[in-house]
Amino acid sequence: MMRLLLFLPSLLLAGCTFTPGSGFTTLSGASLGADFRPAARGDAESGVFTDLGYTVTIDAFELELGDAELLELQGGAGGLFDPADPPAGYSLCHNGHCHHDDGRLVSYAEIEAELAGGSAAFVPIVTLLSSGDYELLSGTAVATEVLPSVELPMADMSQLQLDVPWIALEGTVSGGPEVAGLDAPIDLVVDLDPVAPFTAGVDFVVGRDTEPSIELAVQLSIDGTLFDGIDFATASGGDDLVLTQQTELAAADLVENLLSNLPDLLLTSND
Repeated sequence: MMRLLLFLPSLLLAGCTFTPGSGFTTLSGASLGADFRPAARGDAESGVFTDLGYTVTIDAFELELGDAELLELQGGAGGLFDPADPPAGYSLCHNGHCHHDDGRLVSYAEIEAELAGGSAAFVPIVTLLSSGDYELLSGTAVATEVLPSVELPMADMSQLQLDVPWIALEGTVSGGPEVAGLDAPIDLVVDLDPVAPFTAGVDFVVGRDTEPSIELAVQLSIDGTLFDGIDFATASGGDDLVLTQQTELAAADLVENLLSNLPDLLLTSND
């Protein structure tokens, strides 16, 4: 079920050459990366432990990273949103996001655009082009091209959007709730597309005080809560579980958990 993956060398910024220009800031390098960090929930070798008591051991974990866009909110009145006093329907505002009553994590910039109504829109300033499939267990990061130019104009970018068109993994599942868990381990195969884009709030201002040369990296790290809330015994009926449609309940839960991981924007000055 797994796609044939071309393993690329783990490099962040090597292999790209940029020509200096006359923008406010020049990107001397850019990269896209993805990895799996289960942290306190276990690891891929010994198994990831879920909130329902299952153990998931992952043998292969891949996803495709599409384009990453850094966007500026244009046309809206500034200062509309106060995280300490969020609008109706939002709560628990922290780290650039608020929790919506429907369960979504919504960035500050999206809320400000919503409050501005039709007068505001997000406009892409920088696009990092897709560089293919990533093997998360090895933590790959690769250099990528930048559009429309590595010479960045003056801008106040407040949103990062990262497309993930495809996710696949293979592994085994065992254990579960003491009363109604799995009697024996089952195989787990996931091959899903498309997956909705990831959206994260960022604070990337390019102006006269910005360093003249910087390196930019977008990193997506998936944590160990990926399988939380999934009742594998019920979803599989005790047989091997193959998830290929997001309409399947277990697949929908997995994608929702996946999208709760927010991509990071990493900026490094060359001076």
